[in-house]
Amino acid sequence: MSPGDAAGTAAGAPASVGARTLWRVLTALPLLLLWAILARAAFRAGPPFGPDELAHYGYALEAWRHGVFPALETLAVRDPTAGDAAIFPGYLGHPPFFYLLVGGLTGWAEDGMARLTAMRLLSSALAVASLAGYAAVLWLRVGPRAAAFFALAAATAPFLLVQGAFLTNDVFALAAGALLFAGACRPLAEHRAHDRGLALMLLGVALAMACKPTAAIQAGAVVVTILSLAAWRHGLPRPGLPGPEAPHGAGPVGAGPVGAGPHGPGMRGARPRALRGAGFGVRLILPALAIALAAVPYVWFLAQYSSPAPATEGTARLVAANAIFPADSDQRLSLAAFAGRFSGWLLLGWASNAHGLLVAVLPVWLLVLGALGLVLRREGLSGALGPVAVALAVAALAHLAIHFGYAWQRHLATGGPVGAHLRYYLPLLPAALALLAAVAT
Repeated sequence: MSPGDAAGTAAGAPASVGARTLWRVLTALPLLLLWAILARAAFRAGPPFGPDELAHYGYALEAWRHGVFPALETLAVRDPTAGDAAIFPGYLGHPPFFYLLVGGLTGWAEDGMARLTAMRLLSSALAVASLAGYAAVLWLRVGPRAAAFFALAAATAPFLLVQGAFLTNDVFALAAGALLFAGACRPLAEHRAHDRGLALMLLGVALAMACKPTAAIQAGAVVVTILSLAAWRHGLPRPGLPGPEAPHGAGPVGAGPVGAGPHGPGMRGARPRALRGAGFGVRLILPALAIALAAVPYVWFLAQYSSPAPATEGTARLVAANAIFPADSDQRLSLAAFAGRFSGWLLLGWASNAHGLLVAVLPVWLLVLGALGLVLRREGLSGALGPVAVALAVAALAHLAIHFGYAWQRHLATGGPVGAHLRYYLPLLPAALALLAAVAT
């Protein structure tokens, strides 16, 4: 029996069919209620619009109407309440995959607001499906209780209740995070490098690349950290030293025939089983193709704009419109003041117009998150998930350093805004919060 199967019957986990059915309902119901709440919010007739929502809407229209790689300089922020009139130059230098998807699936809508509503519904459905993926991983790897409490924590998360109904390509980043979490849990839970786990993580990298560069950086950092930890903890024997343990009864891995040298037949066992045979390469073909496809827009941008993440005229105008100080002014924030404003916007900027909801929901969410942490610890797998937490922390800190450094340099050069948004961290956020709760409790 695999660890995934064993998790469901671990000590303290519900064993009867009736109990497991009840936990399935308790897992599915909060996510369905979340999508119902987001769907209802998506049907509002006009403002307020979400962060960059009309820019995403304009990009989706352009991608659907004029081809796979629309020229970024032709993009525009469009108002669906005014006949899709352009109200500002486009400023999104993102790959077109998300926009082709939502634009193609909603092209039947003739009215602008009907089209935006359909895009919102699709975007929120992808977000809830991604959260269901997280819950499924926890169900298989930890147990039904963890999955149910995660679903409840997701359904009461203030960030999702405030911004989950808006159209955004960040739902691709959320889905990428679910794939990364699923893949990262496999090799570490089974104490060996697992080709299926690596394939899932690489698919997560491909989907993150299809979203935006910031998501790709985080996904790549997670994979590199997970593989480094796996090699360090389980991995490669050195000449003259015992290799890692083999399955019970098989003796040490790498123990070959008597007289076999360090590079002789006995060293064959030093390779993890999943890396042997043709199956390993076959399972990685699809992720490799997905990454190659996701890289095409970056190559195109590099050829057309001399940058894989190009800035447009709209980008410059947006920075100037939201600047803290005029670009030609000598005034700039100090590093400490900028860091304080950056931190505040990163943590609470998304709730600037939703203080009432935040006050009402935040205590409930914190209680549910604490309960999730207790469940993860009680099931005894918080230690096995520790390397995943390390990978998430490394990825978050690496991206945060890049993010802050870029924003600070832009502020010095242009007087521009802090540009700190929590949604940039969606590839890491759900799993990081769950594991942080386990550590905190």
